[in-house]
Amino acid sequence: EKALGMAKLSEAMVLRGFTTVRDTGGEITGLVRAIATGLCDGPRIVRSGRAISQTGGHGDCDIAEGPICACQVYSNDLSHVADGPDAVRAAVRAELRAGSDFIKIMSSGGVASPSDPFDAVQYTPDEVRAATVETDHRHTYTTSHAYQPEAISQAIENGVRCIEHGNLLDAPTARRMAELGVTMVPTLVTYAAMNELGPKAGLPE
Repeated sequence: EKALGMAKLSEAMVLRGFTTVRDTGGEITGLVRAIATGLCDGPRIVRSGRAISQTGGHGDCDIAEGPICACQVYSNDLSHVADGPDAVRAAVRAELRAGSDFIKIMSSGGVASPSDPFDAVQYTPDEVRAATVETDHRHTYTTSHAYQPEAISQAIENGVRCIEHGNLLDAPTARRMAELGVTMVPTLVTYAAMNELGPKAGLPE
């Protein structure tokens, strides 16, 4: 059912005129292959694959307890949950091996995740740097889900080159982003969609 739904959405994107799209989170290898082989129509997809999240972070969608082991990474459809620089490095390498064009990390809480406050800062500088060193080595980049200045600052000072959302951005942080040449993608349509669809999905006001 999910695969058929993704194919239908992909074909609709092309009919609306989108020939290239950027996907920032989730396992879509099958869809990319289906488009490449002509099994379904769709745009060229520049993808991050699964996002990298800390335990209890924005990409940790499993309320049930996962394994507690610094050497282990566990995954869901959205993300790899990895704690500590070594686990983050392993998760990033695995995602790049799987064909991801860039990497997304979760640097702050989110409005649609079950266990993390919206304003929580996630990951440490060493963990962020573990991801960005790997993407630098592969001549690509790390983007970061981050809302507030503290989370954005930690990300960009440790090599992140793009910020997703950034809705609580302040002027000093914006200036520093400009100094470092960091891009921001505000994704404002997300909030319009949540306003329309959130009640049906059970999101609190």
